[in-house]
Amino acid sequence: MLELLFPSNPASKTKRTRQRILKAAVDVFSRKGYHQARVDEIVAKSNTSKGAVYSHFVSKERIFLAIVDEFADALVRQIEDAISQADGGIGRVDAALEVCLDAFSKHRRLTRIFLVQAIGLGKVFEEKRLHVHANFARLIKSYLDQAVTEGDIPPQDTRVAASAWMGAINECVINWLHTGQPELESTLPELRRFLLRSIGVAEPRVQHPHRPQISLDASLQLSDNSILSYTLPWPDVSLLGFLQQASEAPRVYWSNADAPVALAGQGATALICSTGPDRFSNIREQADHLFNTIIPCGHSHPPQIGPRLLGGFGFLPETNDGIWKEFPPAWFVLPTYQLTRYKGYTWLTINQKVNGHSSPQSLAEKIRDKCHKLESHSFDASEPSGPIHSQFTLGTSHSEWQNQVYAVLEQIQNSKLEKVVLARYSQYQAPVSSLRMLRRLKQRYDACYRFLFEPIKGHSLYGASPELLVEIEDNKLRSVALAGSISRGTSPREDARLENQLLTSTKDNSEHDLVVQSIRHILEPLVHNLHVPTTPELMRLANIQHLETIIDGRVTEGNDILSILEALHPTPAVAGVPCKKALELISITESTSRGWYGGPVGWLDGHGNGQFAVALRTAITVGHDTRIYAGAGIVADSRPALEWEETEWKLRPILGALEISRDNH
Repeated sequence: MLELLFPSNPASKTKRTRQRILKAAVDVFSRKGYHQARVDEIVAKSNTSKGAVYSHFVSKERIFLAIVDEFADALVRQIEDAISQADGGIGRVDAALEVCLDAFSKHRRLTRIFLVQAIGLGKVFEEKRLHVHANFARLIKSYLDQAVTEGDIPPQDTRVAASAWMGAINECVINWLHTGQPELESTLPELRRFLLRSIGVAEPRVQHPHRPQISLDASLQLSDNSILSYTLPWPDVSLLGFLQQASEAPRVYWSNADAPVALAGQGATALICSTGPDRFSNIREQADHLFNTIIPCGHSHPPQIGPRLLGGFGFLPETNDGIWKEFPPAWFVLPTYQLTRYKGYTWLTINQKVNGHSSPQSLAEKIRDKCHKLESHSFDASEPSGPIHSQFTLGTSHSEWQNQVYAVLEQIQNSKLEKVVLARYSQYQAPVSSLRMLRRLKQRYDACYRFLFEPIKGHSLYGASPELLVEIEDNKLRSVALAGSISRGTSPREDARLENQLLTSTKDNSEHDLVVQSIRHILEPLVHNLHVPTTPELMRLANIQHLETIIDGRVTEGNDILSILEALHPTPAVAGVPCKKALELISITESTSRGWYGGPVGWLDGHGNGQFAVALRTAITVGHDTRIYAGAGIVADSRPALEWEETEWKLRPILGALEISRDNH
């Protein structure tokens, strides 16, 4: 956290001691506040003597002021680095805004000291705070003056504008410090638009800021059958609007409010598919080969930006139901056009095949043409409102479900089966727009993993899954055990009662523990420093709440996202315990194929990173037929009526987005 203040180890012993004292002081002040903090605590934390502390700082006040000075100076250094690479006054203001919010977001404890604790501590502190505030306002004013001179904005009182900008930034950050919401990374795009409009930046510039020129080094080595992946900054456009204007399939989408990366892709520069029990390892081999053929280029961008494969796996190695015919048991696409939103900014990646006649100049022309093609679209994300008129056609009946549950309970009582997850479905005839559904799901299930996979036009899988199966970034792994559910209440009192009922339910806690222990057993040989909490937390969604345990660790050498997926799928949360026997019983009990329902869906990159959720709260639309799935874990004390009710709760996210009442059939 302190790398902003102390980016390197000073050469002199005196400076190293000073730095050690300030690091200790940041920890003490951030935990105790200024008034409660004592110099003796800073002495002990810094592992130095009181005399050494006082030789550098004559009082606690001077230590605190030094931290404020260091933070302000570090911010100015970062801003100066960013603006040195920006063009024009508006570009520099834009860069300064991004640096400020990014620094505050990454250094919350320092920000609290800087913007909260320094207020109300007396005249000296107030003078320091106002001095720092004035320095930043002058910096912004100088860039606004440059923008007026360059004709980017109309003549105005830039001193007042700079003060207003500082006030808006300060308010957003302080609100985040106190409440944690909204996250600063998600605040940046809307704050940027608001501030630019406030100073009269023309709307096209707000929506379509200057983009760098597209060029390729003439000496670039190109090989036949490779893929050139060109990445450049792109305007902040709606990802769903981008897909709405797509002229070619496939279309893919991935987003989660708590994840820094959101993705949308259209077209296919490469497709990889597989079937059978070896589908995970086959996809891994194909993906490794594909990423090895990619030549990354373009403009400087964060390592989190770049080409990705998006897709998923079926629940079983084979798919034998007609509605799933365009969804192989394993399917991934490298989009021709990929938009990536990362920390409030948007990047376009164009993946272009290279052939024997390609030259850097010809490829640059093709990429330029593709950019111009995208620029011609409005990316309007709006769609007609109103209910989707539908007709219930078929699905798992109540009596069929009851018979299936009793059949499973009989097997549990007479064998070593502990749990079997049964799934059922409802089917409707309706002209459903998958993008419209995703917009509606975003309104109530923003924290879920929202996805779209559309291999060909008219065949769409979409949903809002609450369950992360696994994510890996720089060898850091996170997985979630999610099992045990109950509805939300209609009042705070009822909600609390249901919450307590779930937390104390022997049946739900036993079901949850089966999932946790299974994941632990699978991950132990694959992950270092595996951390598994002993008690579950609650995941609260709009209509349902689940028992949740978050598991993390570091992936061992030789493993990546696909090898972990192969080991984990299917978890007891979607199959049962023991897995093999549960799958055998599912195959002879359920009346229809699950297809991709319950399988892993998500994305992966060429560095072993990725993010996959379990395809739950999911629907597939083919033509005018829409099928919705939900499941429930059957254990020894399950009752068919209660399990039916649980699946009803799980159908509601999709039914609510369709605006279908369960009383209509």
